[in-house]
Amino acid sequence: MGRRETGGVRANQIHLNKPPKLSSEWGPPHKADEFVNKIREVTVPNYEKKAGYKGCHLFIDRQNNKAIFASYWESEADMHASEQDTGFRSELDDVRSPPESSFYEVISTT
Repeated sequence: MGRRETGGVRANQIHLNKPPKLSSEWGPPHKADEFVNKIREVTVPNYEKKAGYKGCHLFIDRQNNKAIFASYWESEADMHASEQDTGFRSELDDVRSPPESSFYEVISTT
């Protein structure tokens, strides 16, 4: 289970029974590529340093200028702890709106 390019963002093979955190974001269409690059170069490396991080997916709707960033964590505690260090997120402020994060429990996967 190695890394692969997925939608322009590195991702590990994800264990879908792990708690996901979803962030809904939007930004100007001309900043979409810059947003993807900053996720790849800033967000993912910072998350990789955090306890319990298992991987992520980034979904982009370029037509409607929206994005969903899903990160996966070993435990609910790890997921909530990831919210504490927000310093690196300021790197994204010029290319997106403030994210709206939601935490989900996985009920089933197929």
